[in-house]
Amino acid sequence: MTETPSKPKSSGFLKTFFIVIALILFGILIGVLAAKYLPMPSKTVFTEPTPTLTPSVTEMLTPTIIITPEATPSSTVEIPEPSVTIRLVCPTTEWVDCMPGPDMIKPMCDAAFLTWAKANCPGFKGAAL
Repeated sequence: MTETPSKPKSSGFLKTFFIVIALILFGILIGVLAAKYLPMPSKTVFTEPTPTLTPSVTEMLTPTIIITPEATPSSTVEIPEPSVTIRLVCPTTEWVDCMPGPDMIKPMCDAAFLTWAKANCPGFKGAAL
């Protein structure tokens, strides 16, 4: 009777272990090559500031873009700053609270607004300090 030599049990485990390691290294290699040679799109996020409106002053921005027919891709086009239109509104009460406060800007307490309001708003008496 002859016995056939048996394979050691660890050879199947080692074979599987080396295949798994080779697949992991291959995945890392593919990732590195993709990062190096494939272009990645960049995202640019533009946020607009939130306007702060008060009951007495409303700002309206009107941007103007001027492009001349002679403009070529290599020429420079100037874009002027937006113009600001201020619309004054009469206060709803006869007195405006102008008591000073921490870090508070009260546009209704501006001297120019108070002068305008006294001249144009019926029943307006002025600033209360």
